[in-house]
Amino acid sequence: MGAIDELKELANLHDFARYMKYKPSQLAYIIYGISDANKYKTFEIPKKTGGTRVITTPCQKLMLLQRKTAHVLQDCLEEIFEISNQKKSLSHGFRKEHSIVTNASVHRARRFVLNFDMKDFFDQFNFGRVRGFFIKNNNLLLSPDVATIIAQIACFSNKLPQGAPTSPVITNLISSILDIRLKRIAVRNKCLYTRYADDITFSTNTREFPSQIACQESDHSWHVSDYLAEEIRRFGFEINDTKTRLQYKYSRQEVTGLVCNRILNTPCEYRKKARAMADKLFKSGSYVLSKNSDTGEEVAGTLQQLIGIYAYIDYIDRVRSEIRDEEFTELKRTEKYKQIVFFKEFYVAEMPTLIFEGKTDRIYIKCALKKLYEQFPRLAKKEANEVNIQIRLPKCEGLLKRFYKLGNGTSSLANFIKNYKRAWSIYEAESGDHPVIIVVDNDDGKKAISVTMKYHGVDFDHSKKFQHVVHNLYVVCVPGEGSAIEDLFPSWVLKTQLEGKSFNRTNKNAGPNEYGKTYFARHVVNVNYDNIDFSGFTELLGNIDSAILDYSVNKSNY
Repeated sequence: MGAIDELKELANLHDFARYMKYKPSQLAYIIYGISDANKYKTFEIPKKTGGTRVITTPCQKLMLLQRKTAHVLQDCLEEIFEISNQKKSLSHGFRKEHSIVTNASVHRARRFVLNFDMKDFFDQFNFGRVRGFFIKNNNLLLSPDVATIIAQIACFSNKLPQGAPTSPVITNLISSILDIRLKRIAVRNKCLYTRYADDITFSTNTREFPSQIACQESDHSWHVSDYLAEEIRRFGFEINDTKTRLQYKYSRQEVTGLVCNRILNTPCEYRKKARAMADKLFKSGSYVLSKNSDTGEEVAGTLQQLIGIYAYIDYIDRVRSEIRDEEFTELKRTEKYKQIVFFKEFYVAEMPTLIFEGKTDRIYIKCALKKLYEQFPRLAKKEANEVNIQIRLPKCEGLLKRFYKLGNGTSSLANFIKNYKRAWSIYEAESGDHPVIIVVDNDDGKKAISVTMKYHGVDFDHSKKFQHVVHNLYVVCVPGEGSAIEDLFPSWVLKTQLEGKSFNRTNKNAGPNEYGKTYFARHVVNVNYDNIDFSGFTELLGNIDSAILDYSVNKSNY
């Protein structure tokens, strides 16, 4: 049974609560018990075109309910597309496997591309319209009580708030009728049609752009035809004439912010601006993200915002490579992105940062600190009955793994150490106050580390508490010649059997009656840390603490 049929069977709040896995009293409290003042928080964000956009975000309990509701409604939307035999997507906003890329790719390499927006899009979906849609739509025909509950969950101040998880999918549901109508008009005029939220695009390869869709004024500007404008008004929307534009084949064509003439790409101005912001950050430690259109005041950008900008550029590059069946040239296209990541994670690290050979070591250290925090106040503190770790223990995955191969063992750490000075050299801004500490086993793997440290004129000595390598980079070995970090556990922990299986600490060639390090870390150490004696970690944690203290004292000399 599909989501639509399941919703049709619901008759009242009790049924809907059960369906959403809530107690009726819980659901009723969220909808009716929480005051409007406590349901939402409202704030403004600047628009690219000037002015501000009001974002209204729900409280945590309502947010969770809206997410669950949105998931069900998304399934309903996909079923409606199947029922209407809609093979090609018309709406690309806020849908699984859809994005600005899929939207823009429809209109790639066309003679004409027409873009226009609808005014105050979300504001046009009031409580009555949302409720009425779920009752009257032929594909849904829900109980009036259930339709009312969905509208009450989704609406605030008699409209769909921007910032609520339910708003995008409901706008897509209601606008699907408009999409089908506009597609028919597009087909009659030999055009392609898509919509991304309030952004509508028609494109064609005909010799002249069809006048039934848009007309040219005497001043060469374009406006949506009266016929098409009336069709859109019938569905309760108004066109924003100031954003209507027709783009020709021999000029730059953009759809949802992407250039789509021949290949999909971010605009060159966008990329140039991103590079300029990164270069300014590397030189001075800050950059200007934008200017307030009303006051002209410069708005400072954050590191996370700049990483987001480069993540977007990187995403488009990868998609373009897939579309054109090209090999993605990692080094050429991501150099600046990689430099920003290094700047954030290592050059101006907000806290002392520990990097390990494998994925499990960080779990061991975290659990050890939960037990030994009183001995190492620089590393962990207990606040409000919770131990807060005062050092960064990043998971070496995502960008750290992609750019620096971290988490792949000693060889990746050796390469990271080797290239650290060169990576550091491009920055002129003041560096941060915290060290980056490589923690390695004191076994055969240290040979690779020893060879690499010589690139920086440092002779490896495993007997020292710590060794400074270059700038804010340190190496700390597990105490004891030939020791691995697992040797710091009591023997009974290493001998723990799980479902008749024993721990294979080599993490290689595990037999049918053995489990590896990941299982050991998660299901032995992490689950039972409160009962484990972590005194064996005292010396290692002390050495890490000493390295942190050394950098705080000697930073100016390094």
